[in-house]
Amino acid sequence: MRDDRDEDWGEAPHGDVIARLLAQRYPILPTEKLTVDVLEAERGLKLVLFDRRHRYTIGVKYQAGLRGREGWMLLADALDALFGTFMESGRQHRDLPAGVDVEYEGALLQVDVERDLPEVTKLANQLLEQDS
Repeated sequence: MRDDRDEDWGEAPHGDVIARLLAQRYPILPTEKLTVDVLEAERGLKLVLFDRRHRYTIGVKYQAGLRGREGWMLLADALDALFGTFMESGRQHRDLPAGVDVEYEGALLQVDVERDLPEVTKLANQLLEQDS
């Protein structure tokens, strides 16, 4: 069986272009910034939506099952679907499928979803430093 990680995926997309298209498609707040990083060596994309109060991260990495599809397009479509579900659900990040072997259009992906609250993290670090 051929390992489709060895197939020619072509040129990797530009993360800023994907981010701009997603920001046009879904309503983000004026105080928020949306970025997409291309993880070329890992065959993945990582979206970050943040402002000073929160940081959401959605990452997708290819596992198996291209079946002749263009790999970067598959990942961009999956990221679009995940981000759309996230936005349409009122940003319920826990409702997104996550883990290894998440199925999307017949392919298996690793999906990582995280939420960080920078102010809470900063406060926790300050409290830990006081205890030291």
